[in-house]
Amino acid sequence: RLADHGEAVAGALLSSSTSSSANGSSSSSSEAHINGNGSSNGNGTAAAVAAAAASIPITVLPPDLLPEPEAPWTAGIRINGDDSNVLGEGVIAVAADGAKLRHPVRPPVVHRHGCGPLQPGEPGVPVSIFRHPLLQHFMLTVFCKLPVVSLRCLGDLKYGFMVRLILSAFQFRINQRYVRADPPFIGIDLDISDSVREGCSVSTLTITAQPVHWKETIKVAVEEMRRLQRFGLTASELERYNMAMMRDSAQLAEQANSISSINSLDFVMESLALGNTVMRHGEAHEAMQLVAKSIRLDEVNALAASMLTFASDVGREADMLEMAAAPGQEEQWAGPGPTRATSVVACIPAYVSAGGDAVSVGGGMAADHARGLTGASGHIDAGMDRQLSTVL
Repeated sequence: RLADHGEAVAGALLSSSTSSSANGSSSSSSEAHINGNGSSNGNGTAAAVAAAAASIPITVLPPDLLPEPEAPWTAGIRINGDDSNVLGEGVIAVAADGAKLRHPVRPPVVHRHGCGPLQPGEPGVPVSIFRHPLLQHFMLTVFCKLPVVSLRCLGDLKYGFMVRLILSAFQFRINQRYVRADPPFIGIDLDISDSVREGCSVSTLTITAQPVHWKETIKVAVEEMRRLQRFGLTASELERYNMAMMRDSAQLAEQANSISSINSLDFVMESLALGNTVMRHGEAHEAMQLVAKSIRLDEVNALAASMLTFASDVGREADMLEMAAAPGQEEQWAGPGPTRATSVVACIPAYVSAGGDAVSVGGGMAADHARGLTGASGHIDAGMDRQLSTVL
């Protein structure tokens, strides 16, 4: 901070050093040379500067460098409009004028969760498009952030169990469409999991396809999301995936002694960070058996209706919230209610051929050839900008 007031401080140092020399401080410097601590090793100069700085009158220091009375770092900081709390859920430290402040304790990140009522003037989900010459495929990812549901009781375990059932049913249906002749997509993946790094639960729908088939791929993904969101699982699917998950749980319990210590440590650290209760594998399997017997089809379908809305009805958030709030719909939706996308990211090749295939562009003749290719103003790029929200 002294560098911000260089002239004033340098002048004070010079005058103080000069006066000190006139008062006989040079003898101390000579003595330092005799003792081997002089300027030959740099310590003499540093000592002289330190002595000069210590003798600077307080009146020559800038006001913001003067000593301040002892006070907590939270003085003058409002936490969510309340200056009595230091830290809390969703806290943000701001000054009186609304500017963010630096302080020793970093406040938690304030997430934009994709659930709950729409705020007045809340904008629609932003669509970000990233282009790069080295990309070969079209990739679209729809994100939704939700609060973490900590595993503390059997009800929380049941919630996580039902989410896994929904994911298994969706992936099986996608695989069924993939094995058909000439599928339009490379991969469609759905994931709903808690993220320690993000500090929230993240739902993602990831779509990968050749650039020429980007519309057909989005159509397939949205069709399957809406089919599962509207109609849920069948009774046979619930039974099949329930049994599959229990077999996996039993196998994990039997292999508990063969799990490496580093994997166990990672599991414990992640569980503590998320607020989950840590159990032995045998105990966890017994709890899973209790939960599996109590799961009903209507409960799973109600949860699917809520959790999958973020990708099945992009742009219709207000309509879905109104539908869920209608009389007689309480049993058709589960907490936290209809979800909505918080971000949509599309990664596409920078250049495509006339047929819609990606083309990598290097230097020399390849770069010259790229001038004749469809770029940011044609084919996938222009179609993406104008039609992505419509296709979703």
